[in-house]
Amino acid sequence: MQKTKDTPARKSDTIEPAALAAQYLRLFARHLPAMSDFDNFMDGLQRLVGEDSYLMGFAELGDASTDVTKLPGFENLGENETVVSVCGRNGNHGFIQYSGRSDGGAFDAGDMHLMGAVAGFISLLASQACEFREQSRAAKVLQYLINQLPLGAVCYGADGALIVQSKMAIHLLGESGGATLSAMARDAECFRHGSEELHVEVDGKLLYVEGRRLAIDGQLTVTTFVLHDLSEYQYKLTDDLEREALRTDAKGTPLTLAVLQTVPGALPGILFHLLKESADDLQIPKSAIHPLDAFRCACLFPGKLLRSARVIMKAVVGGSDQVGRLSLLQYQTGEGNEAPAEYLLERADQTMEPKENALLPRVLVMDPYFGVSEALRVATAEVCHIYAVPTLEETLLRIESGTYDGLFLGLDDCGAEALSAIHESVMGVEEDFRLFYLSYKQASMARVAARLDDDAIVFQKPFSTDEVCETLSMNLI
Repeated sequence: MQKTKDTPARKSDTIEPAALAAQYLRLFARHLPAMSDFDNFMDGLQRLVGEDSYLMGFAELGDASTDVTKLPGFENLGENETVVSVCGRNGNHGFIQYSGRSDGGAFDAGDMHLMGAVAGFISLLASQACEFREQSRAAKVLQYLINQLPLGAVCYGADGALIVQSKMAIHLLGESGGATLSAMARDAECFRHGSEELHVEVDGKLLYVEGRRLAIDGQLTVTTFVLHDLSEYQYKLTDDLEREALRTDAKGTPLTLAVLQTVPGALPGILFHLLKESADDLQIPKSAIHPLDAFRCACLFPGKLLRSARVIMKAVVGGSDQVGRLSLLQYQTGEGNEAPAEYLLERADQTMEPKENALLPRVLVMDPYFGVSEALRVATAEVCHIYAVPTLEETLLRIESGTYDGLFLGLDDCGAEALSAIHESVMGVEEDFRLFYLSYKQASMARVAARLDDDAIVFQKPFSTDEVCETLSMNLI
């Protein structure tokens, strides 16, 4: 295929070097936007040679990576024809064959330099197109691979511009979630320790997000986020809580909820793993353990009173250095109206306290003198929680609730009928409920007057703080 001109330009029509350079720049500029499509770009470079208004020629270009290179017909070359190879760092892309100048003149040394420059520039562009294509292929492979991940993955540049994200990330984040993470990627104050963990709620979905800021080759900085949708766990927890609450309402069986939170700096998910491994010790099935997020878990204790659940929790996580805060709640029939699960979880969130406090025994005080309960509250702050109850009726209800571990009972103003009612109520609950008595009389005299057993624990007012605390420590779990 040889380019011909019907009316060759005269010598006097030779294009000036500056105009010729501008012409080549326009030719190349016109075809550069097609670089993203390798085949079309190579076809465009071939057309570019044919559109040259100074050198008459044509090009045969191809993919150097295929090892199939078109060769010129050297045996058919004319006297004034020449061939220039198009070779680059990727290999041989083909050749350009020139048959003359458009002005009819013979090739001179400048023309030969021009042919080499054109071939060299085309070679450079062809090599760049090959690399661009390989990068595009790599990007497609990367996109395909991250789309196979069961988690969402998203990557941003230092300016917060999106680099790549998986289909799962698109589904989970939407526009609002993506804007939140993009802002974090731009924030220089974030990721001071290299990584961040957070929880994001997007369109009703609870997401746990772990982000890392990475420096690539010491120059390029990217921020990556891995997303995990915790909504399914939330739905299951809510369903299980609703079902157990309905069972409590219908059959009167107890239900206790424990919500635990890790200490600051704990690994995400470590608490869930710890509780799953301890399911037998917790005396509940693994299905009763639910992650609220990466750092909090809920444990359901169907059929167990709060006191029993607390004792179990103390044995299992009391010495754990992974658990920082805890909330223990016992569901009461009718609580929360039509949404008991939401009500319980909200209460648990409001009543979270340091684990050591949450696992302390709870002890009632029934004494007509307010100062007694206050003195006990101060004296036993590190041993138990004290709750004053003003009436017999309320005391009986609290004993039967299964929430409390013991009772301080003032004997001096307690009638025989009230004392009998309390003893009967205590006998109806679990054996580990302990009774402690208070009196101005000596312990032996108070036992005789109230007809108590010889081993009944009686503290004489004003009582010794050390004696009370030591006795409680020995008798309460």
